Order: sequence, then C-alpha cells, then structure tokens
Amino acid sequence: MAIEHVDITDGERHEPKGISTAVAKSVYIANGSGTGTWAKITDPTNLTENSGAIGGTNDGNYPNLTTISATYVQAEVVALRDSVRELAAKINTLMANMRTTGIL
Repeated sequence: MAIEHVDITDGERHEPKGISTAVAKSVYIANGSGTGTWAKITDPTNLTENSGAIGGTNDGNYPNLTTISATYVQAEVVALRDSVRELAAKINTLMANMRTTGIL
C-alpha cells in the first residue's frame, strides 16, 4: 500500500532536493516549469522580475533590482511629490474659480 506524501509525518519528511549542495543563505527559486535553482538571497540578480522571485510576470512593472539605487528611488519619490503638488495646485485653482462663480 502506497503512502500519500501528504500523510507522511514531519519526522519522516526529507529536505528539498539539492539542499546538501545549496550554499548558505540560499533559497530555491521555482521557474514555473516544474524545476528551479538554488540561489543566494544576497545576490540581487536572483530577485529580478524575470527570475520569478518577486512575481515573474515579465510585464516590466518591477524595477531591475541589480541596477536600482537610492538615487533612483529618490528621483521617483521627488517626481511623485511634484505630481501631487501640481495636482493640488490645479484643484485649488478649480475651487477658487468655483467660489468666484458662486458654485461653491
């Protein structure tokens, strides 16, 4: 009689395949095709969108973490701040115009 894998108790379960040769501080990254590789989690090339480690959708919405920097992040924050300020100024102008015409 075969034992279903789900019915094996914790004490009888084995480590994942390849664990004996995996380097310290590494994780197994599945590629979605029934296989994968062991990779160090400190290596940013293993955390790009294309590797599948943080979504793997390949839609281009994630930054390439091998080239991201504090300067890049700061520039994105500044651009977002400027856009919010521009939008707030337009809303304030609209509200002032509405008050002038008696709508508000």
